[in-house]
Amino acid sequence: YVEEALDLYTEGIGQGILLENGYLSPWNFTNVVKLALRLRRYAWIEEFIQAFAEKLPEEFRQNALHYNLAELYYYTERYDEALIHLNQVALSDLNYHLGARVMLAKIYYEQEEEEALLSLIAAFSIFLKRNKKISQDLKKTYLHFCELLFEIIRSGPDKMEALRRKIEDTHLLTDRGWLLKATTSKARI
Repeated sequence: YVEEALDLYTEGIGQGILLENGYLSPWNFTNVVKLALRLRRYAWIEEFIQAFAEKLPEEFRQNALHYNLAELYYYTERYDEALIHLNQVALSDLNYHLGARVMLAKIYYEQEEEEALLSLIAAFSIFLKRNKKISQDLKKTYLHFCELLFEIIRSGPDKMEALRRKIEDTHLLTDRGWLLKATTSKARI
């Protein structure tokens, strides 16, 4: 239903139904981007981001623009461009902060920047454990990601099958599909 959902969003935006006082919610904007990325409509979504960023409320505009461009560039493996935009995301918004840290971890992993990745995992884990504004379930979702990614980095290819089962069995977890893919690629090494 990804295609249908994207059609509903674009129709709602086009007809003004999803606009409030002429503005597009940053969450609807991000949902459109994520749906289009899943459908691999990269050129279309780049045009959408540029065309509709101005419809975002001023207080969210820069964060939404840079975060979503970073996501697009991550998906298209233009990691250096993704990093440029991630560095422009103000981390005062918790959703952007969490998403940006996970995307940064995935970029470091893809670029085999192990030292930077280990440092990021440690700092991100401390941030999650100390932050009192994050619900326990949300903390667990991201802490599990950090713990499992650390295990992938530190384990040999012979341990990947057990790690895949652990990833599949972990209840609260962000980016499960990406972690499973990481175990598959590491198992081939």
